[in-house]
Amino acid sequence: MLFMGGFSIFGGFLALMLPETLGQPLVESIEDVDDMFSTGKSLWTWWSSEQVEEHLQERTRAKLLKKQKQLENGHANGNGIRKESI
Repeated sequence: MLFMGGFSIFGGFLALMLPETLGQPLVESIEDVDDMFSTGKSLWTWWSSEQVEEHLQERTRAKLLKKQKQLENGHANGNGIRKESI
């Protein structure tokens, strides 16, 4: 029983190393995962609810602009596949 308890406590500490996802939009591609690690907050900082909301709005705005540029350039038709003219 001590063995099982030790592993559960160890697993709990390992869970602390997972990235914080509060205020992050859902990932839709591998690029989004890379962005999450490069633009997210560090492990040991705490954000207020205002900071979380501001970060979420900024990320959503950037994602919409990126998708809009792709559509303007004709690189995507909504599912990431290049549109070919017939």
